[in-house]
Amino acid sequence: TIYYGNDKEIVKFELKNESSIYESVIDRLWKTAGANIMTKMLKELKNGNVLDFRGVKIYDHGINLYKSNWFSVDEKIFNWSDVEIYSSNGEFVIKSRYEKKFSTTMSYKDVYNVHFLEQLIRIYFKEPKAKKLSDLLEK
Repeated sequence: TIYYGNDKEIVKFELKNESSIYESVIDRLWKTAGANIMTKMLKELKNGNVLDFRGVKIYDHGINLYKSNWFSVDEKIFNWSDVEIYSSNGEFVIKSRYEKKFSTTMSYKDVYNVHFLEQLIRIYFKEPKAKKLSDLLEK
């Protein structure tokens, strides 16, 4: 199943036993839409804007992570170099490396463009000279 869309509509493709078609469609979507979306996100960050993924605030230098307590939630900004990422149960997880109770999750299905954010962070981790996400524009 492939979903794509914008703020107004979502289109769903059901492909049964056609892995070659699925791979071809995904490859073309990444090459066309993916590069444009990721570049736009990086430019927004470079211009000092904050990206909001359903309440998860993304800054050029880091991210807001949350720690739940009994009757409250603590919030703290972590630099990109201080977080780790992984996927679990259909969600993208970002967690503090050092304060393990601080984390956030975003559903791949329900949060627009979270796949692109994940790719940007993965690319950032592979760039030793990058200090903030928008440094990837210089690459």
